[in-house]
Amino acid sequence: MKGYKIDLSEHIIPGSEEVIRTDEKNQPILNDAGEEQKGIIYNIRQSIIQVFTSAPTNGRAALLAMKLANRIEDCKEDYIILDTVEYQSLKVAFENFDQFRPMNDGELIGRVLEAKFVELDVKV
Repeated sequence: MKGYKIDLSEHIIPGSEEVIRTDEKNQPILNDAGEEQKGIIYNIRQSIIQVFTSAPTNGRAALLAMKLANRIEDCKEDYIILDTVEYQSLKVAFENFDQFRPMNDGELIGRVLEAKFVELDVKV
């Protein structure tokens, strides 16, 4: 399988490594060892979907965007391989989105705009 590999794993925002994560009731979130989890998580997967589906477009392009968004959301791996057409549509959306904040969104932008073309061995 050939395509553009995009890392979908969560990202800890630099400088937030000592911030204790809390749930909706403001209670600390604990890991499996019972320790408080630290660091503010930037959800790359959901951010890609939000940027990609936020641009005004025609009906056909919107349908294709939603299909790709669903594929990204349903992906079980921490990465996704996009064919050239899918990647180009995602890349154009990211190049045209004008509400990024460099300090907050740099990791997200880099993962999409600097995605590498790869060839993976697929086990059948």
